[in-house]
Amino acid sequence: MNRTDGLVLLTLVAAAMLAVMPLPGWAALARPQWLLLVLLYWVLALPERYGVLAGALAGLVQDGLSGSFLGTHMLAYAVVVAVFLAGSRRIRMFNVWQQALLLWLLLFVLEALQYWATRLGYPVRSGPWLLLPPLSGALVWPWLLVFLRGLRRRVGTTNAFG
Repeated sequence: MNRTDGLVLLTLVAAAMLAVMPLPGWAALARPQWLLLVLLYWVLALPERYGVLAGALAGLVQDGLSGSFLGTHMLAYAVVVAVFLAGSRRIRMFNVWQQALLLWLLLFVLEALQYWATRLGYPVRSGPWLLLPPLSGALVWPWLLVFLRGLRRRVGTTNAFG
């Protein structure tokens, strides 16, 4: 394992820890999809190394962390990563707020996919509460982007993304 893979693994483990960190009820409803956000950064930064399989594996980890049906997050993460990967060259050209807006849309699609996949199995949040995680994820994206880009540059991994 090289330094870049170690950094990616470290950031994904940190994101998994943020995903299960206890929060008060109101904040838990708005918890961003940390694991997906960090993975999307790495897909955007290193599209030749991380893709749909990484999304599916991260989704499987998220299924285990959240106690949801196996495959729920796996399917949704793979779809979102595939869309992000398909447009990665174009997305790199967007400024950070345009990326955040696109991310909000993709995270909303993620929530809709998860709602669709789980609504028959057990009660899930619905209504306006469905909009909170995508919104918080889009608001966190600019700061996460700056933080992870700084880490990546410190380790010495370079690419067209900066």
